[in-house]
Amino acid sequence: MKPYDYRAVYKRDLDNGLYLPFYTKIVNEKYGLMFVGNDGNFRYLLECVFTDDDWIKERYVGWKDTEDKRIYEGDIIEYFEVGKKTLIIEHYAREMMGTEFSQKTMEIGYNFPRKCNVVSNIHLKRIQEIIRTKGGE
Repeated sequence: MKPYDYRAVYKRDLDNGLYLPFYTKIVNEKYGLMFVGNDGNFRYLLECVFTDDDWIKERYVGWKDTEDKRIYEGDIIEYFEVGKKTLIIEHYAREMMGTEFSQKTMEIGYNFPRKCNVVSNIHLKRIQEIIRTKGGE
C-alpha cells in the first residue's frame, strides 16, 4: 500500500447529487502525485485537497474484493459468513497526513472476509437519500 493512496470527493458535488471521485495518481515529473478525476481531465494538487475541509478524503485500506476492486474507507462491502452480511469500512482516525485504524476496523481486519464485494459506499447512499427526499427529481 502506498502512503498516499486516497480517494477524495468534493462535498458540494455530493450536496448536488453528484458522485465524482478523484484518486491519487502520479501525473508527471513536474507535479508528481495529484488527485485526478476518472476522466483524467480534472486534477488537484495534494495540498489543495488535504488542507481544504470541503473535501472528504478516504484512504485505500489495503484490501481488494473478489473482483480485484480496491476497498476504500466509506465503502460498503457484502460478504457471506453463515448468511449474507454487510459491513461499512470504518474511517481511519486521522492526524494531519497520518493514519491509524479505528479499533473496530482493526478487529475486522484481522479476520477480514476474503470473499467480499464492494456493493456501494456511504456517499452513494447519501445521494440516493437526497434524490428520494426530493421526490425523484
